Amino acid sequence: MFIRAKRVGFYYPVRNEADTREIFSRSLGLGKEVYFPRVSGTGLTFHRILDLNELKPGKFGIPEPDSSSSSIAPEDLDLILIPGIAFDGSGARLGYGKGYYDRLLVNVPLNRRAALAYSLQMSDSLPCGETDLSAGLVVTESGIIFCGIKGRIKEGGKQHD
Repeated sequence: MFIRAKRVGFYYPVRNEADTREIFSRSLGLGKEVYFPRVSGTGLTFHRILDLNELKPGKFGIPEPDSSSSSIAPEDLDLILIPGIAFDGSGARLGYGKGYYDRLLVNVPLNRRAALAYSLQMSDSLPCGETDLSAGLVVTESGIIFCGIKGRIKEGGKQHD
C-alpha cells in the first residue's frame, strides 16, 4: 500500500498519537507527494507541503498547512494515514469526538485507509456508531492488522486467521 502510493495524506501527531514525522521524511525521499489536513468549516482539506516548517498552528492548535498551498480531494490520495486514541482489530477507531475523519473518509475506499498506532492503543473492541468509519489496516510497532481482509493479523512475521 505505502510503496505504491504516490500521494499520501498525513496527520500531525498530537498528544499520544503515533508519530508520522519519520514516515514524512521517508516519503519525500522516495519522491512521494505529501499532504496534510487543514480544518475548513466542519471538514478537512488536504494541502501539499514539502517541509514540516510550512505547518502553523490551526483551529485546535494542531499544525496545518496554509490554505494557499495546492490541495487535493481526499478520494484522490493513494493512502490516508488516520490518527486516533484507540483502535480495535476491526479497524474501528476512537478519535477526539469531532467526526472530522469520519466525514473525510466517506468517499475514500477502505484499502486506502491506514491507521498508525502504538500497541498499547489497541483494544479488543470499541463502540462504533453508524457514522464511524474504520481503517482498512492498523500498523503498530508489533505488526499489521488487516481489518478489511477477514481479520487476518500479521504480527512479527506470523499470520493468524
